[in-house]
Amino acid sequence: MSVEAKKPEHRTVFSPAELREVETTWRQALTSLPADRTLAVEGALTDDHVWLRGRVTNRDRSEVVVVEAATAVAANDAADLLAGRVSVVEYLFVMLEELLEADLWPRPPLDWTEFDYEGRTMRFRGSVMNEAVEDMAEAWLRDHGEAE
Repeated sequence: MSVEAKKPEHRTVFSPAELREVETTWRQALTSLPADRTLAVEGALTDDHVWLRGRVTNRDRSEVVVVEAATAVAANDAADLLAGRVSVVEYLFVMLEELLEADLWPRPPLDWTEFDYEGRTMRFRGSVMNEAVEDMAEAWLRDHGEAE
């Protein structure tokens, strides 16, 4: 019998307008973010966690920074849900700002790592990738019959 991994259910917790506002606010506040970088933010409520991802990409995608944060919330408690949303936005901003100011060093943890932030437990992870090289490698594998 085959058992498939259960995918978490994602529910809307940030409206598109709220995510655009986060992006605009972060872009203005991140003084270490070069003007030629794109910034994208997405978020959801999944498995009773408010989750947020920030993505910073240069023009040729040779440097892509992805950071994610999540905090547990009581999804049926409006006050806790709001507090979790605010905390995860603030926390991820702080982590992204520190990462950019330190010229991406040290690298963020690849696996979820727990941190305390203003009395809440935050889970954080991230990566720095060269998507342009990854695309070239995938194309090479496809061209040589090695792709899945």
